[in-house]
Amino acid sequence: MANYGYQGAYSTTTYGNQNAAAEGGGFMNGSQSGSQDSPGGTKTYGKDTLRPVTIKQLIEAQITFVGQINSISSQATNTTYKLDDGTGLIEVKQWIDADAISDPTKQLPKEGEYLRVWGRIKAFNNKRHIAVHVLRPITNFNEISCHLLEATAVHLYFTRGLPTGEVKAEGGGDGGMFVDSNGGAAGGGSNASKVTMMSPMARKVYELLRSSAQNNEGLHVNVIAQELHVPANDVYKAGDELLGDGVIFTTVDDETWAVLEF
Repeated sequence: MANYGYQGAYSTTTYGNQNAAAEGGGFMNGSQSGSQDSPGGTKTYGKDTLRPVTIKQLIEAQITFVGQINSISSQATNTTYKLDDGTGLIEVKQWIDADAISDPTKQLPKEGEYLRVWGRIKAFNNKRHIAVHVLRPITNFNEISCHLLEATAVHLYFTRGLPTGEVKAEGGGDGGMFVDSNGGAAGGGSNASKVTMMSPMARKVYELLRSSAQNNEGLHVNVIAQELHVPANDVYKAGDELLGDGVIFTTVDDETWAVLEF
């Protein structure tokens, strides 16, 4: 995990205590809830509660988080998971590809299990939910603690800045999920560190997806196979590696992929 320079600089964080829901669980209450100081509980916004963004950033923003499955609702077109991370609940929708070949050996998520989600924030009927790009079960529970600590570090970085006396975070390490080791917005650094540990074919597929001029739909498996002059089965195996680690995501169908940048 990236070092944001907060060792010992702050004695407490909002994660890990009993008031996580009341105190925002590492995120500022003012950006989501009404102010207790304003008449009728109407929302008030201050400079310390909002992060300025562009419309392009809003449209293309991609997020990742972990949570425990509270409930599962299956419909003809999608499966909705309600996830809880101790700071709140949110619905996560995974749309079903009717043309995809089902795998009877694949284990489906169950209530009580933990998932890592990659996706985008959407809204329907004035209710926010997450449209899933990648959904992966968590098997190592250290990942949950790591995620909460990193989310807290990122929050402190943007709301308080670097601790007094610290010039910058240490370089050369993992860039983290949202902020790189040089203090900027994350690009491909985190993905690159994951890909280096994968098979040679997975690295080739990733580099092709990353370097190819593509629209939001990405590249189809057959196109990748033609470009790399390899069998499609090899591309599928490489894709499973990349999808499993959240490096790429499916777009128009399960056989069209794009690089997941966050």
